[in-house]
Amino acid sequence: MEKKSVKISSKLYNLINEHIENSKDEFNSVDEYIEYALSQIFDNEINSQYSKDEEYEIKKHLKDMGYS
Repeated sequence: MEKKSVKISSKLYNLINEHIENSKDEFNSVDEYIEYALSQIFDNEINSQYSKDEEYEIKKHLKDMGYS
C-alpha cells in the first residue's frame, strides 16, 4: 500500500514517541502508532460495504421489525 506523509507538531510527535518507549513493544514507530490510531477511528468507514444512507435504511428497517 502506498504511504503518504503527514506533518504533526513536534510536541505531539514527542508525546507519541514517549508513549511508544514506555509501552511494551506494542508499536515500533510513531508512524505505526498514528496509522493504528487513525485506523481505529475510521475502521467503520474503511471496512463498511454500505454507504451511510444504506446503513441508515438497514438500521431503520431492523428497528421497524422490532430490533433495537
